[in-house]
Amino acid sequence: MEIEVAGETLLLLPEKAIYWKQGSALFLSDLHLAKDGHFRRNGFAVPANMSRVTLDRLSAIIDSCQPSTIYFLGDLFHSEYNRQVDLLKEWYRTYAHVKLVLISGNHDIMDSAVYEALQLQVVPESLYLPPFELVHAPPENPLPDRYYLCGHLHPAFRLTGRGRQSLRLPCFWMGERIGVLPAFGAFTGSKSIKAQQTDSVYVVAEQQVVQVQ
Repeated sequence: MEIEVAGETLLLLPEKAIYWKQGSALFLSDLHLAKDGHFRRNGFAVPANMSRVTLDRLSAIIDSCQPSTIYFLGDLFHSEYNRQVDLLKEWYRTYAHVKLVLISGNHDIMDSAVYEALQLQVVPESLYLPPFELVHAPPENPLPDRYYLCGHLHPAFRLTGRGRQSLRLPCFWMGERIGVLPAFGAFTGSKSIKAQQTDSVYVVAEQQVVQVQ
């Protein structure tokens, strides 16, 4: 679904990413790669290969949209190093022509040498890519001349129907100055949002993006 934001056209993808054609840029957040390995190593029975599923989905987007740069809006990895981190290095051999930029999130805590080995350009807090300011978490005091794109919240919207039926779906939460992306990772949770009347909300449902507010 195409939307207009800050005078630019953005394509909201059902894979839970945003493609900005004019900037040849792909925005996505909260992949939490190697999270499944982290939990399994600590004795939790969680699904295996979730990081591979996440990267396969990213591959499909790159093949379709052909971005020149991918901007990860924080929490690319879940926590400390484990062997699943090397999956990204293997994956990148196929997509070395694409530049990778990471805006650090609260889970991106590995040694800088790990990111360098993965050929990631790491930005500590924010990156201004006019007219967008790329950050991990929504700012408390957004500047009036910027539109912020971020993640961190893992936003979802609850739809209600007859008979007290309800369904919670991941969503793009686009406010007047801040747009929050859904978590991209295959092994992530979500949290219901409380949108303002002036906000636009687009849910991801059955491989399509649908505006619900």
